[in-house]
Amino acid sequence: MKLKTVIVDDRPENVMELREYFEKSAISYGNCEITIVLTGINEALAYISAHEVDVVFIRNAMGDYRYSGDSSYFISYVNEWRPETLTVLYSGDPADAYTALRFGACDYLQMPLNVDDVIRVVHHVVDQNKLLRLRQHSRHQGLLVRTKGGHYLVHVEDILFVERSSRRIQIVCEGGKQIPLVGYTMDQLERLFVGTSLYRCYQSFFVNAERVIFVHSDPEQRNFSLRLRGYDGEIYLSRQRHKELLEVLRQNYASISL
Repeated sequence: MKLKTVIVDDRPENVMELREYFEKSAISYGNCEITIVLTGINEALAYISAHEVDVVFIRNAMGDYRYSGDSSYFISYVNEWRPETLTVLYSGDPADAYTALRFGACDYLQMPLNVDDVIRVVHHVVDQNKLLRLRQHSRHQGLLVRTKGGHYLVHVEDILFVERSSRRIQIVCEGGKQIPLVGYTMDQLERLFVGTSLYRCYQSFFVNAERVIFVHSDPEQRNFSLRLRGYDGEIYLSRQRHKELLEVLRQNYASISL
């Protein structure tokens, strides 16, 4: 796998090192293929706004706060406006690692650059890129389901949850749209939903794991529940599925787990 890579650095010796270490990483795992080297934040912002970029490696303190903001500004901008593009900050100050991750960087490199550290970060970047592509594929998946009047095509990204209540199963979408299903059991749906982001969190509920924003747990009261982006209420979560769901979220949807 070759990732379209931009380097933002005005020091040629750093660029030469990264290029050499990228080539060594490509032998065993994947490659960050340098498409362009830029020496300023403004031109970097202009470039990623007009081109498809997989990852940006940027040296800290590249920007002039009077005109372009610093590297943390750049990382924050990319994270918000180009979420499909990963960023890696490198600097000589270990304290910058916290700043980088707080503003949404995928990873951090300590200078002077070390070949083993660069290879480790490239491995991480390749894994995160695969995960981003998987999420994008999942968002565009469609389910053709049976309803009373015929068949309905619903996009997975629009689904909040699926619930069974009073022997009726329905899909609930963002905005409150409800799609009653006909001829399914919850066990059948669980098999049909394999490979999607729909996760069975309770005997009578599936949730869209991509929309989970909070997992409430109170073991003493045996009370577990979920909150979803786009839904004001709470969804039941079984005690048996609590740890499993956290692992699903950690592996598939969380860029960083603290």
